[in-house]
Amino acid sequence: EGPGYYLRNLLLNHNLATPISLCFPFVALAHRLVCIGRSQTSTRRPEYGRLVRAYAPFPLALTFFSLVAHKEERFMYPAYPLILTGFGAALSAGRGVVVHAAKRLAPDGF
Repeated sequence: EGPGYYLRNLLLNHNLATPISLCFPFVALAHRLVCIGRSQTSTRRPEYGRLVRAYAPFPLALTFFSLVAHKEERFMYPAYPLILTGFGAALSAGRGVVVHAAKRLAPDGF
């Protein structure tokens, strides 16, 4: 199998979660940059640094196993929870970016 085997397989098994979870570090960075000047209120804004560090083995495992000649789907089973963790965190951070951008564009509401 070629180097794209695992990516194709993950897209088949987790069709929406895989690309969104691969974007998680960038979405978390965008959340941090967009929400930097936000005033602290009674609710704490979420920090995604710990989740990024917990999620980091997934892209590394995907790259490593894609480069190995012998490929089996069972090698990626330990990465499935990381895919879903990245997916959920990316959705949460993305929602924060969209809400913050909407508040800046329309401060009086919609």
